[in-house]
Amino acid sequence: MTLAEWKILSGVIGVFGQVKAAQADITHHVPSGVAHPSASATTTTKPANMGARWTEAHDKDLAALWFKGSTLEQTGAEIGRTVPSVASRLVILDIEPDIESVYVENRSRRNKNTAPAS
Repeated sequence: MTLAEWKILSGVIGVFGQVKAAQADITHHVPSGVAHPSASATTTTKPANMGARWTEAHDKDLAALWFKGSTLEQTGAEIGRTVPSVASRLVILDIEPDIESVYVENRSRRNKNTAPAS
């Protein structure tokens, strides 16, 4: 590389460094009471039992809630699991024939819960 090419390259790098420094300066001077731009709009917490092995007690709680008519969301919140985890476990335990059936049933349950009382 020639000396002239090195000078051009160092100038480009310098410009990028200034832009990056300006961006960092903006994000560090966010007024109090205003959410940080990189902060997520919603903070999510992991379910209590996420990643833990299913126990017989968890399976019994899952079955009881499902047969009672709870939705996947209600069941997951109650036993500390994610919705996909609950749906998959219902199939594994042969409570529902397949994953599609689980979600169809869940939609039906949600509709029943939101339907106006007659």
